[in-house]
Amino acid sequence: ETTPQPPRLCYRCGIEQVARYKTGQIKSSRQRNPPALSLPGQCGLIAPMKFPFQNVALIGKHKAPEIAEPLLRLAAFLTSRGLTVMVDSLTAEHVKDSPYPAMNLDEIGRVVDLAIVLGGDGTMLNIARTLSPCHIPLIGVNQGRLGFLTDLSLESMQESIAAMLDGK
Repeated sequence: ETTPQPPRLCYRCGIEQVARYKTGQIKSSRQRNPPALSLPGQCGLIAPMKFPFQNVALIGKHKAPEIAEPLLRLAAFLTSRGLTVMVDSLTAEHVKDSPYPAMNLDEIGRVVDLAIVLGGDGTMLNIARTLSPCHIPLIGVNQGRLGFLTDLSLESMQESIAAMLDGK
């Protein structure tokens, strides 16, 4: 059972979005973005993500013990930048002696500002589907050979994520 999310306000018009969509006040034919994707306010824009990020979840491909080393390396990097790091509970099973708290995806959806997914496109799609109601931005780091959704490589993840965290 998940806790209901607080209403989202459109940053431009300040109108609460979810109630307007449920009552039929938002019609998808006159919006720039489909309501299922963005639940836009009166102006047709979606609320911006929280920036700068403070709480980051790391989610790895479960049943993949080889994800532990790059995940811990990334967690140490994020912590050195002053961010609070949490690890998905299924991922934490493969990370021995982790100093980072483990949380299930429902808890992650309530407390984080950003989720970084280490795995492949399948992992990214699964996490995106699960966390989409929480409106949490995702960054994908590709663990394998080819990634369309997880386009950052393990080798360049720190530099790429640093640039994103710096707003570049």
